[in-house]
Parts: sequence; structure tokens; C-alpha cells
Amino acid sequence: MRAVHNAGVLFSLVFFMIGTLQAATVHWTGGSASNDWNDAANWSSATVPGFSEADDVLFVDAGDSTTLVTAFSFKNASSIKLRGDPSVTLSADLAGVSELYLGGNANLNGGFIHQTAGKLSLVSLRIGSLETATSESVYTLTGGRILNSGNLYVNKGMFLLKGNSAMVSTVSLSVTDIGTLAFTLDSNGVQAIEVKNRFDISEKARLIVDASALETGEGVFELVKFSNLFQEFNPENITITGLKSGLIGTIAYEKNRMMLMIEQGQSGLGLLTY
Repeated sequence: MRAVHNAGVLFSLVFFMIGTLQAATVHWTGGSASNDWNDAANWSSATVPGFSEADDVLFVDAGDSTTLVTAFSFKNASSIKLRGDPSVTLSADLAGVSELYLGGNANLNGGFIHQTAGKLSLVSLRIGSLETATSESVYTLTGGRILNSGNLYVNKGMFLLKGNSAMVSTVSLSVTDIGTLAFTLDSNGVQAIEVKNRFDISEKARLIVDASALETGEGVFELVKFSNLFQEFNPENITITGLKSGLIGTIAYEKNRMMLMIEQGQSGLGLLTY
């Protein structure tokens, strides 16, 4: 009987511990004069979230704006959800993120992230909610790195990779019928997205490539490297802009890579939808 009693006590203790470890929702209030992520006065908990337990960090208002300028790591894996069109600038390392979700509700607005530097380490990156969401979400990467150990999912919104100084590594990449994958090349092109496993492209997914800053003219420029490809972008949903007069661009797939091929063609406006 004593063994049974002890087992019951142990079960109750474990249940209590699990309950205490459930995620707590912390809101950005912007209560401080600063927009600094690491300023406790900007959070509803009056402490910077993520130090003691798994937190759901939620930005809800259109006026919300914050900048991460000092490296930060969640003690326990925590999720970050942006909705209501808030904006976040990442300029330092951010680690311990279980899920980063831009547009966390089917009927609400999305969110905007601009990463200029630092390394973002996370398990899942989801851009955009359902089609019924009232606005699109945008993740713009101009510097730093994204190391995603799960899926990078582009739904109602855009993932924009700009220049050759930013890097993306993800296990899988999915672009849905209402998602857009976009690249802005610098003078030497862009650093290709590395997809370790599967690259999924839906039938109506959109691809946009801006080659306005490209100085090299003709050439082959890698955009995505992958292990497995499920479907190619529909030519009707591909837009290539900014080509110099006399050049044409096409999107090609070979040897586990998607690339932009630029070559001499009929002179014109330097714009091709392919």
C-alpha cells in the first residue's frame, strides 16, 4: 500500500511540474521610452521573457516596434508571434526560438521582420497566416544568418533575401499558393538558400528576382540549393526585373539547384516574366 501511495504522490508531483512549465504569454507593451528588446519595462511581465520558463512572446498592436541590438538566448525554447502588423528589427544573435510566426491568426494582420545582422537560430519559421488574413507578412533578410532546424514556410506573405552578405540554411522550404519567394541581387548576385531536404513549390507560388544592381551581365546565379524538389515554379508566376538592355533571364533547375540564367537576347526593356 505504501508503494501505491508513493507512486500517487510522484504522479501528482510530475503533473504539477508539467503544469508549471507551460508557456506563459508575454506581451510587448512598449512601456519604456526605448524600443529595446532587452528593456524589461517594455514587457507585460516587467521582465525580459525567456529567462526562467518557456514563454509565448506575442506582439499584437500595429504600433509595436522593437529592435534587438544585443545577443539574446531563451533559456527554454519559446515562440514569438507577430500579428497586427508590428515590426521587429534583428541586429544581433537570437537563439532558443521554437517557432517564429508572422501572422498568428487567420483573421488578423500579419507582421514584419527586418534582419540586418546576427544569427537567428530556431526550429520553425512561418511567414503569413491563412488567405483570410487581412494583410501579408514580410521577412526581409539583408544581413546575418538564419539557421532553421525545421521548415521555412512562406504562406500569405513574402520571404525576401537581399544581397550576398546574408545566409539561410533550413531543413525544408515550402512556398504555398499565396506565398512569394523573392531575391534582390547585389553587384555579384545573392547567396543561395540552402535547403537540406525538401523544397516544396505550390502551383500558384510566386517567384520575384530583382537584378537591377547586378554588374556582371551574363552568367548563372544560384538562388536555392536543395536535396529534393517537389514541383517547379509556374513560368506564369515568375517575374525577373532590372536586366540590362539586350539581356534575358530564365529560371532553370539542375543538379539540385534553382538558378537564374542571364544571357544575350533580344534588346528590350530588360524585364522578363517567365
